[in-house]
Order: sequence, then structure tokens, then C-alpha cells
Amino acid sequence: SLTVGGPLHKPAAAVEIVSGQTWVKTGTGSEKPSKGTELVHAQLASSLQIITSFSEAEWEAFGIVEVHSETFIRSGSVYFTPAAVAKEVSRNRVISFVPTRMHSGLEMSVCMMAGDSRGLCRPLGDAIERCIQIKVQRCKYAVKKGEDLVFISGLFEVNWIQMWALNPTYLKPEVGAADANSTINLGQLYKVKQGEHVFDIARRFGMTMEQVMFFNADLSAQKKPLWTGHLSVESDLCIVPNSCFTHV
Repeated sequence: SLTVGGPLHKPAAAVEIVSGQTWVKTGTGSEKPSKGTELVHAQLASSLQIITSFSEAEWEAFGIVEVHSETFIRSGSVYFTPAAVAKEVSRNRVISFVPTRMHSGLEMSVCMMAGDSRGLCRPLGDAIERCIQIKVQRCKYAVKKGEDLVFISGLFEVNWIQMWALNPTYLKPEVGAADANSTINLGQLYKVKQGEHVFDIARRFGMTMEQVMFFNADLSAQKKPLWTGHLSVESDLCIVPNSCFTHV
């Protein structure tokens, strides 16, 4: 019988053109490879004694047209060869910010920096920075599942009847929310008039300074000069009037 099979000799693996941006030691590193093509390049050989990975711009600066999978170079007493091209690796990160009850009216900038594995020391490493602006809506609260107006009024230390009056769509203040998609009013927005400062407004609506700060994060204790200085005309403040202590 005659069996028809494949070729008797396995064909030699093709020599591929590869990126020269990353290099690794060959074998033990001290032995010259028995096959392949030796690259003689003084600048690259000198650089490999310090780093073994290069950016695209750094590699182009060497002026080397191409290297192959079997190319090797001697750097000092060590031999290097181009590393196999790795698959592109991506990483996703989800960063979330959930305002607390102390963040009404908060405005801030959050910056994030991503750098490569060689750090931030240029030209050996590089990084990119992105900033986002966060602005928490004043006088609003995102209701969590199961929370009712009675519970929320306790969180903000206000009368539940007053909270109920601010949210007329809630027919039963003691019934918890079925989902976490609703938003309620915590107080009323007040437009600042010419020449007014925080003490004026707090006294007029029967609020303490602590209460004003509680509903307006931008008027924190670290910004006490704003309390007696004139506020920007037409800016908004969240107020919860207390009719028992007003000085109108």
C-alpha cells in the first residue's frame, strides 16, 4: 500500500520583521547566539545597558530601518534580541463619586494621571492627566431604595412636615421609595440680593450658621470670610426657613 503524506522535511520558520522597541537577553545573556544576524549599533548597545524598552520616538531616533526575530546585539558583555510582540493590554477603571448629605452645592475638580510602567521621569517615562469638574446640585437629595420622607428629614435635621410640603408628589411620607431613581427637594433656593452676606440670610430665615453650612457645602468653616463678606449677586443658597425663629 502507498500512503500519501506531507513533506518529509519541516520547513524552516520564517524570519519575521519585529518591533525593536523592547529587547530581552538571549538565553543566559553572556553566550553569543549560534544563529541569527548580529546588529552592530553603538548607540543602541549603549542604551541597552540602561533600559530595554523604548518609546516609538526613541526607537525612531536610532535610525534603524528594521530588525528581525533572529537579530541580536551585544551590549557590554550581554547579548540582547528583540522581544516577541506582546498583545495590546488595556485596563479599565471605573471611578465613582457618590455625594453624601454634606455635599449640597459642592464644586470641585478631580484630576487623574495615567503613566507607563517606567514612571513619570521623562524621557524614560510618560503620563497623561485628565481632570473633571464635579458639581453637586444644591438643595436636592437622591433617594435610596426603601427611604421615606420621615427618615430623610431625620438625616437633614428638619421637620418631616416641612419636608413633605416641599415634595407634594409624595402622598404618604412614611412609605419608602420603591427604587433609587427619584430626587427630592431639601429646601428652597434663594437668590442673593445686592449687599447681602450669610449672616443676613441666616437671621432672616431663622437658620443657624451650622444649618446654612449643612445645606451649602461651599460655605464651609474653612471659608469664614465669606460669612461676613458680600455674596455674589444672583448666586443661589439652599435655605430651610424656620418660621419660629425668623427675624423678618
